[in-house]
Amino acid sequence: MTRRHRNDTEGSWHHVMNRAVARRSLFETTEDIRFFLAGVARAVRRGQLEVHVWSVLTTHYHMLVRSPQGELSSAMRRIQNAYARYFNRKRRRDGPLHRGRFTSRRVDSLTYQRVLVRYIDDNPVAAGICEDPCEYQWGSARRYATSRGPTWLSRDWVEDWVTDRSGSDSYDPDAYPRVLDQHSREFITGVVAARQAAKYSRDNLDSLIEMATPATLRWLQRKAVLADGAQDEPPYVTPNSVQQTIEALADRHGPWRVLKNRRSVDAWHTLHAGLLRNLAAANFAAIGARLGVSGVQARRIVDRHQLLIAEDEHYGHMAAAAAQQVLRMVYTF
Repeated sequence: MTRRHRNDTEGSWHHVMNRAVARRSLFETTEDIRFFLAGVARAVRRGQLEVHVWSVLTTHYHMLVRSPQGELSSAMRRIQNAYARYFNRKRRRDGPLHRGRFTSRRVDSLTYQRVLVRYIDDNPVAAGICEDPCEYQWGSARRYATSRGPTWLSRDWVEDWVTDRSGSDSYDPDAYPRVLDQHSREFITGVVAARQAAKYSRDNLDSLIEMATPATLRWLQRKAVLADGAQDEPPYVTPNSVQQTIEALADRHGPWRVLKNRRSVDAWHTLHAGLLRNLAAANFAAIGARLGVSGVQARRIVDRHQLLIAEDEHYGHMAAAAAQQVLRMVYTF
C-alpha cells in the first residue's frame, strides 16, 4: 500500500502531531522532552521548520509549523528518528516508538490557523494536567504569556494577531490569554477532530466568513449542483453550532413552512439538514441521527434543501443568512 503524498510546498503551514505506539508514554521525563525539543531547534536552525505553536504531553505532541523549504517530511523524520534512538538506548529497549509516520494536515486558512492555536494550547487542560494553558511548562502558551521562551519559537505571527485583536500598539503578554480564551472546548475540539478525519481538496473558510449574504447564497447554489452529495471541502462548524443557530432563528421568527411537490414541509427542519451537510460536512447517517430520521430520509431532506436553494428565492436568502450567522457565531477572531 502506497503512502499518501504530503501536500508540502515552500511556505506552507501544517498542523503536525504524533503519538507513541500501543498507547504507551512517548515522553517519560523532563530530559526526554528537552531532547525532543532540541531536535526541533536543530530543524529550525537548518531552515527546515518554523515553529509557531507547540505543546508536548506525556503521550503525544502537537505543533503548528510553517515549512519554509517544503522539507517538512525530512525535518520530522530526523527529529523522530533521533528521538526514538535516544529513547530506546536510554531504556535498553528496541523496536518502534512512534505509532507511525507523523500526522500532518495542511492549513490553508488563516482563521483555522487561529483555531489551532487555541486547540494546541488547550491540550494540557483537556488532559487534566493544568487549569490554564499559560501555566503549562511544555507549551508555547506560557511563552507567549510571558514574552520569554526559546529562540527557535517564531513569535511574530501570533504576536501580531494578538496585538491587532487587543487594539494595542505593541504586543502585551497579558492580552494573550484574553484573546485566545473565546471559544468553548467543545467547538474547538469538534472542528479540529472533524477536519483531521475529513478528506478535502480546498478550504474556503476565510472567504466564506468575509462573504456578503448574496455571495454566500451563490456558494450554497454551487454546492447544490453536486447532486451526488460529494464533499470536497472540510467541516467549517460543528453540528451543535448549526443546531443552536437554527433553534435561535426558529424561536425568533416562529414556524416556517414551504411548499414542495404540493406538500407543506417544515423549512427549519430542511434548513437544519442542509446546513449540517454544507457547513458541518455531516454524512447522511449523522444527519438522520441528529434529526431523528433514517439516513435515507435525511438524504431526501438534504435533496429538498438543495432544490429549494435553487428554486425558492426567500428560502435561499434565509439559508444564506443562517449560514453567515452560524459562521460568525463560532469564528469571532
